[in-house]
Amino acid sequence: MQPQPQKLKTALFVDFDNIYLGLKQLDETAAERFAADPGRWLAWMEQGMPTGNETHADGQPLQRHLLIRRCYLNPRDFSRYRPNFTRSAFNVIDCPSLTQQGKNSADIYMVMDIVDTLEHKTHFDEFIILSGDADFTPVLLRLRAHDRRTVVLAAGPASEAYKAACNQIIAEDVFIEYALGMSAEGEKETARPGATIAASDDTLDRMAAALYAEASANGEILATDLPRLYISFPEFRRDANWLGFFSLRALTVELARRRNELHVTEGDPWRVTVEMPARKARSRRRKEPERA
Repeated sequence: MQPQPQKLKTALFVDFDNIYLGLKQLDETAAERFAADPGRWLAWMEQGMPTGNETHADGQPLQRHLLIRRCYLNPRDFSRYRPNFTRSAFNVIDCPSLTQQGKNSADIYMVMDIVDTLEHKTHFDEFIILSGDADFTPVLLRLRAHDRRTVVLAAGPASEAYKAACNQIIAEDVFIEYALGMSAEGEKETARPGATIAASDDTLDRMAAALYAEASANGEILATDLPRLYISFPEFRRDANWLGFFSLRALTVELARRRNELHVTEGDPWRVTVEMPARKARSRRRKEPERA
């Protein structure tokens, strides 16, 4: 019998306002499920984030014990969700607004708590930060210097420096589909049978053209950067279930199908790549000089 793989000792820090509002821009249902049932996505994390690529050398899922669970939220706007996190064994820290613009001190509290956890009697192997705030980049670098593994979820665009500072990025669509359970098991990368596509062919063609232009700039575009591109289209509504395709990936596959040069390529995260058309040989464009 093979020995059971040792589970990581993990500390989890959740910037509730940042993640909830980021998810709400993508899908209001996803935001509500994140806030209403944290136990679901906690279990997904503890089981090893089964759709990710993180594994032990023996191929077993990289499972974890979430020993510290802290959630930082603005009680004025989100107090109704507080009991949900308390019931899931979170220590909830209230971070009320300090300015008229609504700025609170959640990021400062999180950084202080993360640094304090480095000195905890328990040696934590891993730190998971749910926030897209690039202000956490220095603390990620500090954790790396202490040889601690780091995982980040950013619901929305995140800076390249922030993503480079961590060991793993949880892609938005992976979190929505698998952690929140908003995709049927084994769902194909197409619209669901009988589903109403909430976009015309003209809209999908324009989105495919924009995807091609964006990906052509660097030869590829990461899955985590796709929502920013799609949201720029007025037809892309929050309640449209990814325009009737029910997932970021299924919508992207349809757009790639409309442009032969585009390909969905596996990776962590997956991405859209561009196959540039081969240049015709100069000999075909130039006529050879006639011999006398």
